Amino acid sequence: MLASLALRSKTLPLRPPYGGAEELFHQECPSCVDAPCVAVCEEAVIQKDEQGMPVLVFKNSGCTFCQACAHACPKGVLSLENEAKISAQVRIETATCLAWNGVVCATCKDVCAVGAITFFGLYRPVVAGDVCTACGFCYGVCPVDAVRIQRREV
Repeated sequence: MLASLALRSKTLPLRPPYGGAEELFHQECPSCVDAPCVAVCEEAVIQKDEQGMPVLVFKNSGCTFCQACAHACPKGVLSLENEAKISAQVRIETATCLAWNGVVCATCKDVCAVGAITFFGLYRPVVAGDVCTACGFCYGVCPVDAVRIQRREV
């Protein structure tokens, strides 16, 4: 069930930042009983899926890139030696977005700390992929679930 919450599409689940190769998650994470990365996540966005692997669930918050998960990982799957990034693409589904449909709404833009969501005119929000960190803060606040986050294969 958690894996299905991680994304609202049929793509692979999102992994936490500071992650190594996907194979490492499959090899090491299921045997990590205590899941310290889940326990230390200040925003509670790291959860374990059915296979015992950490996934990002942005329903109520987003990732602050605080590094706590990397510090807590006893198996080196999450490590500060890896990039502080979430391999995902964020987009706004224009068919359901309130702003794209003529309603004044800037909820996604308001929570974007890096300014990756901009508006062309009053009613056309777009995500600048080169600026977006895929932190997920815009995902949970959208009142009509128009924000989509899809994992990018590295």
